[in-house]
Amino acid sequence: MKADLHIHSTYSDGIFSPSEIVAKAVETGVEYIAISDHDCIDGLEEAITIGSQNGITVIPAVELSCTIENTPGEIHILGYLHKYNNKQLSSFLKRYANARKQRIKRILNKLKELGIDIPMSEVEEIAGNGTLGRPHIARLLVKRGISVNTGAAFYRYLGEGAAAYVPKEPLSVEGAITIIHKMHGLAVWAHPKLEQIRIHLTRFRDAGLDGLEGYHPQLEIKNARKIRRLASKFGMLVTGGSDFHSEQRNGSFGSFTVGGEAIQPFLDAYFNISE
Repeated sequence: MKADLHIHSTYSDGIFSPSEIVAKAVETGVEYIAISDHDCIDGLEEAITIGSQNGITVIPAVELSCTIENTPGEIHILGYLHKYNNKQLSSFLKRYANARKQRIKRILNKLKELGIDIPMSEVEEIAGNGTLGRPHIARLLVKRGISVNTGAAFYRYLGEGAAAYVPKEPLSVEGAITIIHKMHGLAVWAHPKLEQIRIHLTRFRDAGLDGLEGYHPQLEIKNARKIRRLASKFGMLVTGGSDFHSEQRNGSFGSFTVGGEAIQPFLDAYFNISE
């Protein structure tokens, strides 16, 4: 059995629709997938419907971007949800989407001051149905020949400390865990860094964090093993996925999956949550 429990669709900053992702799962023999778009659940119904028609188990998920006070960077928390079709969650994410849009406008204003005039309409066009984010601006910077690739766009213009960087509306890890648990879900720390785990894991566990993403293509093998050992030590679940966005960024779909034995405890815990 093969699983990939961290995939992005066109509803955030991926390039494949939920239906296309299901089709790729069928082609590559990935039996369990989770569409986990950034701060967005709009693609879940499509994925679940098409998945059920094609023998693919789709676990509804979302990836929430969080901040820690007085600490640079972001912490991402994956929520594997049962009650995703919920007014409280929809209202929360709608407010977050509006904050994202205002952030994008501020970034575009900063770029304009630097002599780079990108209309909001172009960002919305390239985003399509997706939740607006910096990767969409990065793609436009590459398209215009201003940056050689999206990594360079983030380094010079969009990343933390860069010329056009604007911080996002803060959401605490504790707040993210709370909303996920209200949706009868499991909260998992996405692509955690070992040094961050050593500092924050006790605090996050005490706040109700359920697990760590211990299988991820950006994790060095030795660090991944250490992370999985820490999860075991703290009595936490382990999950994993490719963080797939596009084949240009992540390689071919299905090239990184997790075997059933590795994440069976997580799957058991998820499917045994009472709705």
